[in-house]
Parts: sequence; structure tokens; C-alpha cells
Amino acid sequence: MRWVTAILTAILTAGPLAVAAAECGWVVWEKLEGHQAEGSSLKLSVSQPTWTIRQAYNSFEDCRDGKEGIWSNLEAYWEERKSSVAKVQKIEIWKQPGEKLGVSFISEKEVKMFLHTYLCLPSAIDPRDKN
Repeated sequence: MRWVTAILTAILTAGPLAVAAAECGWVVWEKLEGHQAEGSSLKLSVSQPTWTIRQAYNSFEDCRDGKEGIWSNLEAYWEERKSSVAKVQKIEIWKQPGEKLGVSFISEKEVKMFLHTYLCLPSAIDPRDKN
């Protein structure tokens, strides 16, 4: 009988949470991190990561699809510009499809790297640091 009570408690507790999550909006968040290494010593500087709302949706599925579209557009943007950025010897792009996209600019004197991370979160959740 105890296990029946435990299962009913779990269902009754989780049910409202699932309904609440289904009813709330969803947001695509982008985190941008910048890294730069300069000179022969490769002194590294790191920018403070910034979170930005990219788009809001009514459902998780729409959010996920929107996130994939945002990621694909950014990938296409950098792929098109790989050969046209002045004073850069090489541009490298690394990918975790739909989730992360990194871009490195390599020149004689420095390396600059940017990492874009995308998340779909319920509108009530804000990933920015609260400090």
C-alpha cells in the first residue's frame, strides 16, 4: 500500500508542474563568450559572458525549431565570411549543431575566439548571473 501512496503522490505533485511548463512561453537564450590571446606569450583575456534573449515562442517545439534556425543562420553567416575578413590568416568554425558555435580568428599577432551557446528555457527561467 505504501508504494501506491508514493506513486499517487509523485503523479499528483508532478502533474501541476508539467501543466505549468506546458502553458508557459519558451525563450531562446544566447550566451556569447569572447577569448583573446595576444603576442608570443599568448596572454589570454576573457570577456564576461553575456546572455541575450534571441526569440520567444509559445511551445517548446517551436522554441527548439527557432533555436535551430538561429544557429543555422549564424553558421551560414560565418561560413560566407571565412575568406573575406581582412588581416586574418585563418578562420576556424567548430560546431555542436543547434547548441554551440565557435569561431576563431587567427592572425600573426593574435587569436580571437567567440563561443555562441543557445538554450531553450521556460520564460520564467533567466540564466543570467544574479550577482
